[in-house]
This record gives sequence, C-alpha cells and structure tokens, in this order.
Amino acid sequence: MFRHTHEKETGRTSTIGVEVMGIDESGRPLRPNETSRQRHFQAVRGAGRRVVTFVDLAGHERYLKTTISGLTGLLPDYALVVVGLNMGVSKMTREHLGLAAALGIPPIVVCTKVDIAPPDVAKHTMESVAKVLRAARKMPYVVRSEKDVATAAGSIAVGRVAPVVVVSSVTGEGMDLLRALLHQLPVRGGCVGAPAACGDFLPPASVPTPAAKAEGVDVTGGGGGGGGGGGGGSTAPEAPSPAGGDPAAAGAAAAADPAAPSHVTIDSVFSVPGVGTVVAGTVLSGIIPVGATLLLGPTGAGDFIPVTVRSIEVNYVSFPMAQWGTSAAFAIRPKGKPPAGRGAWAKKGMHLVDPRTRPVAHWGFVAEALVLHHSTT
Repeated sequence: MFRHTHEKETGRTSTIGVEVMGIDESGRPLRPNETSRQRHFQAVRGAGRRVVTFVDLAGHERYLKTTISGLTGLLPDYALVVVGLNMGVSKMTREHLGLAAALGIPPIVVCTKVDIAPPDVAKHTMESVAKVLRAARKMPYVVRSEKDVATAAGSIAVGRVAPVVVVSSVTGEGMDLLRALLHQLPVRGGCVGAPAACGDFLPPASVPTPAAKAEGVDVTGGGGGGGGGGGGGSTAPEAPSPAGGDPAAAGAAAAADPAAPSHVTIDSVFSVPGVGTVVAGTVLSGIIPVGATLLLGPTGAGDFIPVTVRSIEVNYVSFPMAQWGTSAAFAIRPKGKPPAGRGAWAKKGMHLVDPRTRPVAHWGFVAEALVLHHSTT
C-alpha cells in the first residue's frame, strides 16, 4: 500500500497503511464498487459477515522502527509475513518472524510468486523458512487443501503452529486457500461487531452481548526483501489443549472485561472542521461509549485533563462505543475551559484513561527488555 511519492518510486512501504476486506457468509470476499475510500470502508463494514483489517508495515530494514511500532501499538491478532519463493529467505524475513515470535503474535507465512520461482529455488526457500520457523519454536504447516485450512485455523491458537500458504497473485494459485484461512481464523483478542450491535469488536463468548452481525480479525502484514515459506513436508498440528492455549489469552480476557478500566493510547491528533479535536489510537482495555468522561494526559506539568467523548468512528463508520482491540478515532472536548498555554492541548503519545484509575505521571519506570541480536539491530 503506497501512500507517498517516494514509496511509489522505490516500491518500498515506509509508513503504516490500513485496508479492510469484507467476507460474506459463504467465505467469498466482498468487492464494493466504491471509488471513495470512505464509502469503501463503510460498505465493507455494513455488508461483511467478517471484516479483516490489514495493517501494512514496512519491509525494508531502514523502516524497522515503523514496523515495530505497528506490531506493538495496533494489537494485531496475527502477523502475515509475505515472502517470495523466487528470492530465498532474506535477513528481514528472519527479523520479522523473530519480532512476531518475541511479541507473542502468531505468524502466518504467505509464499508468493510460485508461478515464476524455479522448482529448485522454491524447494530451497521452503526448507529455509521451515528452519527459521522451527528456530522460533513454531511448527510449519503447509496448507494444501480445504481440509488443511480447517486444521490450521483450529490449531493456530495452540501457539506452536505456523500455517504456510503458497500463492501467486498473477495466476491466482492458492488464493482461495488464503481467503478461506482468513475466513476461518479465530479472533484472538477483541472482536468486531455490527454497527447496530455492540460496536466494532465483539467480546469473548464469556461476555454477554447483543447478537452481532460481523466479526473481525486484525492481520498485520510485513514483507521482507526476500522470502519463502513452509517446510519440506508437514504433519497435522496437535489439537488445542486447555493447559496450553494462547499465551495472551489470560491478559486478553482481563482487558476485554466490560468492567475493566478504559485505556486508550493516542498515536495521532488532528482537527476536523465542525467537529473539533479528534484523537486516534488503540483501546487497550475496557469499553468506551459515546458521552464517556475520561482523563487525557499527562501534560507537560504531569496533569490529566477531564474530557468528554462526543463521537466515535472506526474506519469512517460511526459507532456507539469502542471496545478493547479497536483502533478508533474519538472526537473529544475538554470539560470546562481548554488548558492555558502555548501549543495544542492534546498531543500524540498521551493517553485516555478511566478516572477510576486515578492516574499519576512518573518520570521513570522499571521494565524487562528483550534484546534481539541481529545485524539490523
């Protein structure tokens, strides 16, 4: 997804791009005939049984920080690593798979250009990717049929299975299997619902909710300079066990609890004529309805400003609330007079938090750091 001139000229993505794909009840992708990006998003959200959000991240090592920002800040359900069978496994392919494994994001490898890859090169690439996946403690599972799709989708939650799909965007080979996999993938964390139901994301089954029309999966895509996928031969993955399961399941359940304190991390701030200040970010926990009172901060002085949420939009569609896992835009207004001083009162990097948490700003913190050892880091 190219947004800037230099991206079109070099063929390299340098920013975070977002696109959505709607899937109907039979598993076929929706193709709305809309030229406007806003109308396209609205049509997909309104008609799709499932809505898959693709977050396109940079593949070149020069923009590695942008890729890490997307992986850590947008809460993707899966990491879709796109590699070329005719190129072999590049160092950035290894880097991206390592990042996904370190962050606990289940990877899915999509091997492209099978139509032009020489058989010996394709075989070597498949073996190389299998080796990389095993090094990341993932079992490569090559998807070759509809039965394999069901097996992979049902086993990926175990945390050890990495589906591999071989495709060609020119001939269409394997694309039906990829679409079927996206249709059957389980939602790991937050969830999506119909506009008339509970908002953008449908809570886990343990949380009561109105009947939802649509569900959704966030898929982060990263393309390395080279590529490959799958292993030379694969066995059926093990069935999910209650003892194993998704390592992020416990934290996801707590964050998705409707009673959990609301928390949004802000990654962009802009002004809309007739609306006012709008902040966009990802809901890390809880539910935020329109009309809610939250605290925005911290400011330079370490304070938090009481604000009211006037409206909420997700991909150009208005929603009555935003739930954990949602990347949404919030139109906010300070309660009382805006803070005095120079510059904008809402800034990137701030947070919207529940007043019940009584937030306090700190100058320092203690954390555990995981250092990835690689030539690019």
